[in-house]
Amino acid sequence: MSGMNREKITTVVFDIGNVLLKWDPEKIFGRLFGRDDFKNHPLKSVIGNEIWLGMDRGTLSKEEAITLFSKSFPRDSKTIAEFIEAVPDHIEPYPAGIECAKECKKKGLTILLLSNFPEYAYKKVREKHSFFNIFDGEIISYQVKMLKPEREIYETLISNFNLIPEKTLFIDDREENIAGAREAGIKGIHLTKETDIRQEVGRFL
Repeated sequence: MSGMNREKITTVVFDIGNVLLKWDPEKIFGRLFGRDDFKNHPLKSVIGNEIWLGMDRGTLSKEEAITLFSKSFPRDSKTIAEFIEAVPDHIEPYPAGIECAKECKKKGLTILLLSNFPEYAYKKVREKHSFFNIFDGEIISYQVKMLKPEREIYETLISNFNLIPEKTLFIDDREENIAGAREAGIKGIHLTKETDIRQEVGRFL
């Protein structure tokens, strides 16, 4: 397809959750516990809170986070711990995103990972899914003690891989993360359930 930008894209950067792997905590909760009350369960407020983000940032281990959660939610501590432990085994591949990454690779583009992910979970999903091996490099939040959409994580990505921001495309399912990338000069695609990822990426190539 003809490119929509004057600068030719040479690098495509992929988030993981809901881009390469499906992240649906409500569905995982239902599978694990046979319940449909996720929206009213304390676990919903746990996901993405300060302690949870500490795991993503790499400043809290899984065990430390579970201990802190147990103090905050003593009645639900077992459920929360079981959920955290089980997450890596219940994240399923997102075929369209994986195929898009493979197509970019075949076109000779550099493909990278940029994701907020805790160490325990990332190591497990990486071992489980072979498609991770096609990527040319990665910045995972726990490795650099930074989180999207903090500007520093995009600057680290640019610096570590000698990227030209205007020739770099980032795909993420959260609008604030795309906004952060654009502030660093990187082009972005906000991936939603309605987005055809391959078609959207094709518009930039």
